Amino acid sequence: MVSLIVFLLGPLSIATLAHAASSHESLVYDFLGVTGINMNTSRISSFNEFTDGMPDSSHLVTDIRAEVGAGNALFDVGIYLMDGKLWYYSMSGNFSTGELNKSALLVRAENILRAYQTFSNESYCSEFVSLLSAAMQAQNSSVENEDLALRISSGKGGVNNAVSLDYSPKVGGCTFMGEWFGMSMSKNGLLTDLCDNTRYRVGTTDINVTEGEAIAKATPYATTYARLHRQTITATNVTLELVIGNARYRDDDFVMYPEWDVYFTFDKMNNESVFGYDVGIWADNGQVYYSAPQGIEGQGSVGGSLSWSSAATVLAIVATAAFLPALCVYVKNKAKNRRNHA
Repeated sequence: MVSLIVFLLGPLSIATLAHAASSHESLVYDFLGVTGINMNTSRISSFNEFTDGMPDSSHLVTDIRAEVGAGNALFDVGIYLMDGKLWYYSMSGNFSTGELNKSALLVRAENILRAYQTFSNESYCSEFVSLLSAAMQAQNSSVENEDLALRISSGKGGVNNAVSLDYSPKVGGCTFMGEWFGMSMSKNGLLTDLCDNTRYRVGTTDINVTEGEAIAKATPYATTYARLHRQTITATNVTLELVIGNARYRDDDFVMYPEWDVYFTFDKMNNESVFGYDVGIWADNGQVYYSAPQGIEGQGSVGGSLSWSSAATVLAIVATAAFLPALCVYVKNKAKNRRNHA
């Protein structure tokens, strides 16, 4: 696999780079033991990394590419570290040896979560294990408690992923839209993807705008567009959710805020392939920060829009098709593609 990752990052001292390089290979070696690869009989055959600073931030991001030989299999590994801690991980290669059923995969996932807790020294992993155990006992693919929601799916994010687990925090009646913590496993029980966005914190749980007020604020945007394109609103869907603030609109790229997402469906598709309109309103201060038509291709915008980023508008990514689907790109950014036309 050949991937080119271009970071839009600022300068960093040679001393800092040298220190990062001296410590990260052992960290990667330890983490690969978490993935299910037997590192006693495997080796890292190539290792490359690049570390630099995030724009307008004190955070350091490290991009690591490695090849791992495990028996007759060769795996390509991509890892992003944020300030030396694992942020994203993806592995591709030959997963054809053996095949586990879903129950066995979930047991393996539980073991991987326990191993990740030891690796990361983060107590939140015990909550993930408890919720997964509850899902396995209830034989349910969707479970939640007061603080967390877990969704278990099959075949998400690539042909190598047999089972995926997605955890989302619940705060003040809102569920985080995006992947707060997620992992996927191959059919033979190896960890293929992991996304750890638990560094995100909640900026506020205040809901100072009612659903009705949100609809009232959003409706003029949709009706203006519909009138210009001779369309009629036929349905309105409103969702209260937590989204990443984005430094362009709020104070930090790692802070979540409550948002009313108001989605309008039109009676027909126009000649620009638009069939709906989406408006985002901060539920704490009532600001309309996003509004744009929704369709099949391209994206127009009215009153501002969000652009795709890899968790905080950090990375400009040029990658092969084999690696790109495995990247965790779970920040809620709506201006990349219009919603699929159902």
